Amino acid sequence: MASESERRGDVRAPIELKIEYKSLNTFFADYTANLSTRGTFIRTPNPLPVGTEFNFKLVVPRMDNAIELRGVVRWIRGKDQGTQESKG
Repeated sequence: MASESERRGDVRAPIELKIEYKSLNTFFADYTANLSTRGTFIRTPNPLPVGTEFNFKLVVPRMDNAIELRGVVRWIRGKDQGTQESKG
């Protein structure tokens, strides 16, 4: 079985940035665990279903405005492993 790093096409940088998004009428603020050119892992107790397309804001320190992105939930880890993976 391939290791996680062998399965990835892009290198992930460990970084914690605030993510803001909404699902239906509920707003969420969670944090990234890592980031790459093709996606980010969002650490959340409220994962969205796989396949969900959503808009989110990436809050970067020292930037006046958040970066607005569109993502799709590609997979969800079990509760003991973490939470949701999104591709922006």
